Amino acid sequence: MLTVELVNDSDRTDDQVFLLLTGTAVSATGGITTLQLPQATGASVTAGAMSTLTASGTLASTQTGQTCNIYPIEVSTLTSGRLLVSLDSALVYADNAAPTATSQTMRWDKLEFGYPGSGADLTSIDFFGVPLQFEYLDASGHVLTTMTYYTSTPTLLNAVYQLNTATLPAAFQQASGNTLSYNWTPGTDPLSSFVRLVGPQTLTALNGAPAPYPSFGAYLAQLAASGTSFTLNGIGGVGSPAPANNSVSYSYTGTVASDGAGGYLVAFTGTTTGVAPNTANTPYGLSTSASGVTTFEALPANLPVTLTLPAGSFDNDIYGAEASAYTVGQSSDASAPDYLAPDLVVYSQNSAYANIAGDFIAALHFGYPGGNAGANSSAWYSNPPMAYPFGGARTTNDGFYNPFAAVLYNLSDAYGFPFSDRGGRPSPYVPLPANATTMRVTILNDHRLDAPQVTQITPTDTTLALSWDAVTAPTGFTLTGYSVAISPPAPGGNQTVAAGTTSASFTGLDPCTRYTLSVSATGTGAGGNAVQSYTIPVAGTTTGSVTPLAGDINFLMSLNWGSTGSAPAGTQFSINGTVFTPSATAAPVTVLGSAGLNTVPLQMLNSAGDVVYSGNYAITLAGTNASYTVGSPFELAGNSQPLSVAGPPGTPPYNGTAAAGQYLSVGTPFAPVPDKQVNPVTLPAP
Repeated sequence: MLTVELVNDSDRTDDQVFLLLTGTAVSATGGITTLQLPQATGASVTAGAMSTLTASGTLASTQTGQTCNIYPIEVSTLTSGRLLVSLDSALVYADNAAPTATSQTMRWDKLEFGYPGSGADLTSIDFFGVPLQFEYLDASGHVLTTMTYYTSTPTLLNAVYQLNTATLPAAFQQASGNTLSYNWTPGTDPLSSFVRLVGPQTLTALNGAPAPYPSFGAYLAQLAASGTSFTLNGIGGVGSPAPANNSVSYSYTGTVASDGAGGYLVAFTGTTTGVAPNTANTPYGLSTSASGVTTFEALPANLPVTLTLPAGSFDNDIYGAEASAYTVGQSSDASAPDYLAPDLVVYSQNSAYANIAGDFIAALHFGYPGGNAGANSSAWYSNPPMAYPFGGARTTNDGFYNPFAAVLYNLSDAYGFPFSDRGGRPSPYVPLPANATTMRVTILNDHRLDAPQVTQITPTDTTLALSWDAVTAPTGFTLTGYSVAISPPAPGGNQTVAAGTTSASFTGLDPCTRYTLSVSATGTGAGGNAVQSYTIPVAGTTTGSVTPLAGDINFLMSLNWGSTGSAPAGTQFSINGTVFTPSATAAPVTVLGSAGLNTVPLQMLNSAGDVVYSGNYAITLAGTNASYTVGSPFELAGNSQPLSVAGPPGTPPYNGTAAAGQYLSVGTPFAPVPDKQVNPVTLPAP
C-alpha cells in the first residue's frame, strides 16, 4: 500500500475543500470518496469534504506559517488515477462525463497518479485552477521528490496576462452564481471571482482557434519557406500484452511543405530497427476496446508517417496533439511496402509510429524546429547537452513556441501540453521512487512568497555573480531577505542577504566548473511564523580551464554512458583533466586526492572540443594513502543515479598500495538530471 497524506495549506478551511479519487481501478481506505470508471449512465458521485476524513497529526507549513492537519489514506490500487480537488463547493461527477473547464462554476483542479507501477504528475494542459503539490517521501520521512507551483497564484496569472494585456483577459474565466464568463483581469478584478485560466488547447477545441493565444501559422510558414529537412531519431515500444522486448529504434526525415490551400504537410520517411534483444524490425501496436480489453498486433516496418495540418484546423491539431493529425502508411495497394491494412490503423496510434508524430508535434510546442538546436531530434531530446525549450530554443526570442506552456515551465512543474514529458528537459512526470513509502499532496495557498527568478549570472574563472528580480510580499506576509545557495559548496558557504538586495557573489570557485545556484525569499507569514519561498535552481559555469587535483591518496574513476540516447559522435570526457572515452575496456583515470572533500571536475566535450556539460564529483576521504575510508558526500552533483564503489575487495578501509590492489574505484553511471533555463516568454509578431 501507498500512504497518501492529504494536506490543506490553502486559505480555505478543511470543510471548504472537496476531494474525489477516480480511476479505472480504485482501491483506497481512509474515508476518501472514490469513483471507479466508467461510471454508469445516470449515476452521480459528489466529492467529499476534507474535514470528513480522520486527521493524524499536523505539520507547520514553510510556505504560509499555518499549522495544517494531515489526513492519511491508504491506496492499494489506482489505475489511470486522478485526485480531483474543488474549493468552496463540491464537484459532482455524473453520467460518466468528466468535469471540464466549462462544466463547473467553482475552482477545481486535478492531480494524476497511479499505484503500483506508476507515478504522478501535475497537469495544467487544459487549464489552471488550483495550485497543487505532491511529494514522495521515504520511510524516514525524507523528501525524495517535490513537484509544485513555484509562485503565488496572482504572479502566475499575471505572467500570462502580461504577454498581451489587451487580449489575454479572454483566457481567464470568472463565475457569478452558476454563470461562467470570460475577461477576468489579473490585478484589477478580485481573486475571489477568478475560476480558472484556460489553456490554448481548450480554447481551440471550443472555438476552432487558440485566440487570444497565438496561431502556429507564422511558425509553420517560416518552416515551409526554409525548406529544412528534419530528422527524428528515437526508440519506441509498447507494453503488455504485446510480446516483451518489442522496442524498435527509428530514424525518419521530413520537410514542412505548403499543401497549396493554406495548410501544411510534413511527410516523414525512414526505417525502424529492432533494439536488442529484439531482433525484429517490425513495431507492435496496442488498441483498447470500449469495454476495456487491450489487444496487440504487429505492424509492417518502415511505414511513412504524414502530418496533415490543414488550414483552419492546424492549431487544434498542434495545441491538442490530435491523433487525427497524422496518418501511417500511404498506399492503397495491399502489395505495396507502404501499405497499412485498415484494421491495423487503430493499432498504429499506440506504436512507435505515434512516437514519430509526437516527436515533431512536441518540437513545435518547444520551438526546436528552425531554432538553435539544429535539425535532428537527437539534439532536441537528449541530455546532455541540454537543448533548452521555448525562448531558450530560439536563435532570437521570436515567440515560435507554445507561450502558455512556456510560462508554466518557468513557474511550475506542471504539464503545459500533452507531450511535455519528451526526454531531455525536466519531465513533469515522476515515476514512483523505489524507496518511496508515502506521497504527500498539498492544496497550496494562492498567496505565498514567490520563488525569485534569477535574471543574470556573470562568471569569471573563480567567481559567479548572480542577480534576481525582487519579490513583493503579499498581504499578510513580510519579506526579510533572501537565502542564496550554491552546490557544490563554495569556500565561503551559502549566503543570506537583506530584503533590499537582489544580487550576490560567490568567490574561490574552481575554474571551468558547473555550479547549481538557487535563491529563496525568506520572511514571516501566519502568526508571525517564519516562511520561505521555493527556489528555481539555475546552472552557472565558471570560465577558465580545469585544475586537476594533486594530492597523495590514489583512487580510480571510470564513467559509463547512461544518459538518454547514445553519446553524440565525437564526444569525449575529461575526468580531472584527463581525457576519458567510455567503453567496456577503457582504463580508469587515476586521481590523486587528499583527506577531506575532494572536488573532481568532469567535463563533456563535443566533436569541436567545446564543453557541453560540466559537473563535479564530491568525494570525502579520511585517513592516508596507506588506509583510508570514504565518507559523505560521495556523489556526482546533479546525477540521477548514485555512484558505486567497486573493489577488490570493495569495502573500506582501502589500501592505496599497488601490491594490495585495494584502490577505491568509483564507477559512474552517467545520467545527469536535466535542469531548467528560465527565459522570457513572448508572443510572435502579428
